[in-house]
Amino acid sequence: YLFLITIILNIIFILIYLFTSIYLSSQNPNTTGIVISVIKKDSLNKITIINGLKKIIIYDSDKLNINISDKLIVNGTIKNVTGCHNEFDYNEIEYLKGLRVSSIIYPEKLEIKESINIFTLRKYIYKYVDCFFKDTENSKAYIKALILGDTQDILDSDLENIKINNISHLFAISGMHIGILVKILEKMLLKKSDNTKYKVISVFLIVYSYISNFSPSVIRASMLYIISNYSKRKGLFFSSLDALSLIFIMLLIVNPFYIYNLSFKLSFFASLVIILASDLLNKLKKYLNTVLELILITLILQVISFGVTVNINNSVNITSIITNSVFIIYVSMVMLPASLISFFVFPLKYVLELSINLFTFLNNNISKYLKLVINFPSMERYEIFIFYLLLGLIFFSINKKKIYKNIYLYLMIIFMFGYYNKAYLNINGSVSVLDLYEGDSIIIDYPFDGGIVIIDTGTGRSDFLKKHLIKKGIRKIDLLILTHNHNDHNGEAESIINSFRVREVVTSIYDDSMLKSKKVKEKDTIIVKEHIYTFLNPDNFSENTNDNSLVFVTKIENLNYLFLGDVSKDIEVKIKEKIEKLNIDIDVVKVAHHGSNTSTSPVLYSFIKPKLALISVGTSRSKYFPSKDVLETLSSTTKSILRTDIDYEIIIYFNKHRNKIKTLNNKK
Repeated sequence: YLFLITIILNIIFILIYLFTSIYLSSQNPNTTGIVISVIKKDSLNKITIINGLKKIIIYDSDKLNINISDKLIVNGTIKNVTGCHNEFDYNEIEYLKGLRVSSIIYPEKLEIKESINIFTLRKYIYKYVDCFFKDTENSKAYIKALILGDTQDILDSDLENIKINNISHLFAISGMHIGILVKILEKMLLKKSDNTKYKVISVFLIVYSYISNFSPSVIRASMLYIISNYSKRKGLFFSSLDALSLIFIMLLIVNPFYIYNLSFKLSFFASLVIILASDLLNKLKKYLNTVLELILITLILQVISFGVTVNINNSVNITSIITNSVFIIYVSMVMLPASLISFFVFPLKYVLELSINLFTFLNNNISKYLKLVINFPSMERYEIFIFYLLLGLIFFSINKKKIYKNIYLYLMIIFMFGYYNKAYLNINGSVSVLDLYEGDSIIIDYPFDGGIVIIDTGTGRSDFLKKHLIKKGIRKIDLLILTHNHNDHNGEAESIINSFRVREVVTSIYDDSMLKSKKVKEKDTIIVKEHIYTFLNPDNFSENTNDNSLVFVTKIENLNYLFLGDVSKDIEVKIKEKIEKLNIDIDVVKVAHHGSNTSTSPVLYSFIKPKLALISVGTSRSKYFPSKDVLETLSSTTKSILRTDIDYEIIIYFNKHRNKIKTLNNKK
């Protein structure tokens, strides 16, 4: 029967998933909906409306006075949502699916109408908090976070420190919050019968799920309480694991796109870990006080959830294992109760303000002085599978012979060593042309720790290159080449130099930036291990900074690469003569100046006739680059053209035997 039930549930899930996919795929730039969320940002407001089963995000650059429960009539244009543009990017399509968002609209016309609906209560709760806590901004911000799950009013610096201290989970309404609320209600209903307690608390949890905008973690914790207590009262004797599994299945049937929702996955994963570790914790309980028990639980959660969370932050703050316990105790025993009491007895908000000031002090200073962060590369799916396979073997061998424990432990150590150092143990090398918002950045990663070379850094928007390198597992850079002193080529250089061990920085002899570097010119060479970089430009100073760009050739395995910086056609004509003297064939060219018509001389390309031309366009410039003239020149002289505005990140894998090209746009 269990097998049959499993098959039926899987069929139901697949059918609902397919139906929901088709339903959400229909998009209309002219729509109506009820506002369920308003997030205010510096440049715009991010508004979420609901229309039937669909959620739609509206980016309102006019920052109109829009409230939760208002009815919006929207006319605009739909944003083209794409998948990952670079390796390790978050997948916007899957992210929106997890939220059940069908489309993002940039409005050209917005009509606002007041409306009374099921979201009206939430609107008045927000107005209540804004009104009575307007003179205590910290209290207002943290009450919204701890009670409503809305962190937008917390200062960005405080949120960053919360992230560093690994305590973000304390400000996303979770099972801990529900547990504290249930205990408070049980004490308030102490003299009532068990049946009355159960009914009152169950109704409260249903209402609170609505107030928290049906957060997956709140729904999970609330349903776990309701189902577990119902099974006890009816003599069904569901185990906690049975109840959790039932809730998991029910929620996925209601919304199959929860499989893409990070909050949903982390919530159930944490609950599963606690349930599975409960026997071990119960055995150790007599040896542990409350603080040690919290530290142990935190350690178990961090270790077991590592394979899930590592791809989110790519870092672990070692000290957070201990400091987490301090924050959990303080938030759960002081801040959360103070927030709940102040919410109903608002004159006590000044006491709450004091507790928040203390929290802010601890949060800022612990993140500054008690921080020991280790960065980890992102895990591939097969690595996640191996990690949990070995972790499971270690866990289930606790009561087995010591030899088995040791074997599994040694295998885990070997695996973690290989995973942590995978950037330096790769069999294949790669040349990666990143798809940046603006500018150029190319990463050359030679196999078997043969060296890592980075050519330009882009503008540094959102520290993109730094994050990308951490996700790849790169900790040291052998050579950083900055072709010229323009922000779209060296904007993130200082951050990269400060964040990684950079052995050598190279700039043009005419580069007037303040960066400490080795200055090079025509005929100079740089050797990275056995790899030679020969520079062909600059030979003379030019008033045009682009023409002072470093131009160089290098052989990567069996292909000769030419990197042209942002030089103009006049310089490219000179480059043609220099290549002729070198007597080498050029196989791959990084096209100059993002495909601008100031570059790409027919004289050069007719001579070198490369097999492949790479154009780093930059998302912000994709409307203007590459120019029609450049594409015509390349089409007549080059076998293949790849460009980041169409192909996204371009990766050329190489080894002694072959070269293989991969692009991140699989739908091209």
